[in-house]
Amino acid sequence: MKRSKKELIKLFTGQMKTLRLRGCSRDIIKVFRDKLDEVLNKAAEMEIPKGHIPFVPVIPYSFMDIPKLMAMVKKDGKIGYTYLNQEKIFDHLEIPGNLYFIYDVKDGKDMLDKSPEQAQKLVKKQKRFCLTVAEAIALCVHTNSSAGHYMYCLGSYHNSLELVPGISLTISGPMLGCYKIETKNDGFGIPSCKMRAV
Repeated sequence: MKRSKKELIKLFTGQMKTLRLRGCSRDIIKVFRDKLDEVLNKAAEMEIPKGHIPFVPVIPYSFMDIPKLMAMVKKDGKIGYTYLNQEKIFDHLEIPGNLYFIYDVKDGKDMLDKSPEQAQKLVKKQKRFCLTVAEAIALCVHTNSSAGHYMYCLGSYHNSLELVPGISLTISGPMLGCYKIETKNDGFGIPSCKMRAV
């Protein structure tokens, strides 16, 4: 379904407000704001199914490291964290080097309880892309997705092709951890997007 400009402007404005409230720098927010017309035009032309998020702004690791990105994820007053070494996380998809947006985003609820290995094949079959760590964090910052289910970041690996990062909720708050690619963990979904654009 096509989304109205009014709906898209409301979404964009809300995302910029969230970034400001989560402590994102003014410089980063300004770059995103300068893309307003381009983002709205692109999203307005797309057929975005009901339940999908038209777009989400993404902050690459070169602009903010993973611990700081995770600190922007909050749940019930608790701040997100990770014990993973950022140097061991690597994306295996072609990702823009600048601040960018992902479009037609699914939160992964439709792929609950599948192993990462199974999910990768299904997402590819749908001609979509699995989200990287930075993209999954962005999704959690701007939606309540991680509260409804945990999520694998299948656009990234940790240390080897056998381990994938994932975001879950712990007693201490939202956590970025890592999981074996062939193991199915109940309650994990696989978020994805249709495209990425600077």
